[in-house]
Amino acid sequence: MSAGSLAGPARPQVPARWTAWLIWRQQRSALVLITGLTAAACAFLVWAGLVLKHGSGAQGNGLLGLVLLPIPAVVGMLAGAPLLAREHQTGAIRYIRAQGLSPDRWLAGTLILTGSVIAAQAICVGVLYNWVQSLQGYQPELLFNNTSDTQFPTLPAWCVFAYALGVACGALTRRTVPAIGAFLLCYCGVAWPVMRILRLHLAGLVFWGRYPATANYWPYAGAETVCLLLAATVIASAVIVIPRLLRNAAWRQAAATRSPHAPRWSIVR
Repeated sequence: MSAGSLAGPARPQVPARWTAWLIWRQQRSALVLITGLTAAACAFLVWAGLVLKHGSGAQGNGLLGLVLLPIPAVVGMLAGAPLLAREHQTGAIRYIRAQGLSPDRWLAGTLILTGSVIAAQAICVGVLYNWVQSLQGYQPELLFNNTSDTQFPTLPAWCVFAYALGVACGALTRRTVPAIGAFLLCYCGVAWPVMRILRLHLAGLVFWGRYPATANYWPYAGAETVCLLLAATVIASAVIVIPRLLRNAAWRQAAATRSPHAPRWSIVR
């Protein structure tokens, strides 16, 4: 019997529909909770818009923007930080790695599926907020201020970025409560400089020193959205790639330090 035959069968291929079903079963609590919060925010915005449309049209844009401003932080706390931290803390990550679905494919599928749902819901909230602003007499397409984080398209970008940042914090801490604390610290450390300092020069950096007109919302919002999505992609890729490189390095080290008299099949990857 050859050593190759003793290495065990290859990892079976898991159909895509089983992958989606597994991700839904694992993330259904967070997704249902975020969907409920999104429905509540949309209902509140519709109610506020109808009151403004048929009422006195009182100006409450600043207060409404402050109410919706913590949405990305809530997304990162409820969906991002517990994703990997909970799996490591409960030991469920070992069960996932023992299945036919590879850890890389499971994590990539989870990030794509959950991130897409979060982005779609954030788009709904952002579009409704733009509509409410238009009823208040503002023109969202001509306004870029401190409430821009709750508008479309910056709100979906901030939510996706917060979700990826929360997943990275959970991967580093491997404990749910420390992951939430680390996420809040990192998110505040990124959001405050962007909103107060970098936002004033972001469009100029993206457009090679040519600042668009101050009254033009879309170049500034587009520049910030692209930067946030690129940052989220880099963070998500690092969360997937770095653990894989560490696992490969550990396997190579184990193979190099094994006894020369040990059978070849004693270390099965």
